[in-house]
Amino acid sequence: MKPLLGALLLFFAPSAFGWWFGTLQKITVNGTLSCDKNYVAIIKLRDHDLFDPDDTLAEIPIKSESSFSISGEENEVSSINPYIRIIHSCQGSLAEGRCFTIDFEVPQDNIGGTYKLALVKLSDGGQSTDCAELVEWFGLKNDKDLFKNAVSPSATAQVRLSKENVGNATGSPRVVPSDVVSGRKLN
Repeated sequence: MKPLLGALLLFFAPSAFGWWFGTLQKITVNGTLSCDKNYVAIIKLRDHDLFDPDDTLAEIPIKSESSFSISGEENEVSSINPYIRIIHSCQGSLAEGRCFTIDFEVPQDNIGGTYKLALVKLSDGGQSTDCAELVEWFGLKNDKDLFKNAVSPSATAQVRLSKENVGNATGSPRVVPSDVVSGRKLN
């Protein structure tokens, strides 16, 4: 019993410590997704954690050629290490369960402000993954259902929050300026 209690304490202690003694840190990321065919995507704003699983600060659903803005916040003792994860169906097939994931670092000097991610061309692919999250979000069974249930990018997007219940996000038809800072892919 004591070893189990000790293991649980070690697992949850970093999160609890940050919540009690940490500083609330915020980040907003704006960007635009592009693909040469119809697609759906989920954009996640995440925080790298050393001792426990990475936190999802906010996530939003997006469809075809959408600009996005996603914001999140986290209590951490040290600086947060945010990144964007994009799970998408561009160049894949929902029916065959072929989708892709791309991660982009968010520079530390943008914490407390807004990071402008360059135009992300989803046609470049990414790491292969299954489509379970996309199917769950959009209720799609195949590519033909792609736009029957998808969220309009001009509407306020439904937000799924992390266990800390923080973050907010909207999908919007705004155009991101052409002089945006390039995102750097994570390995």
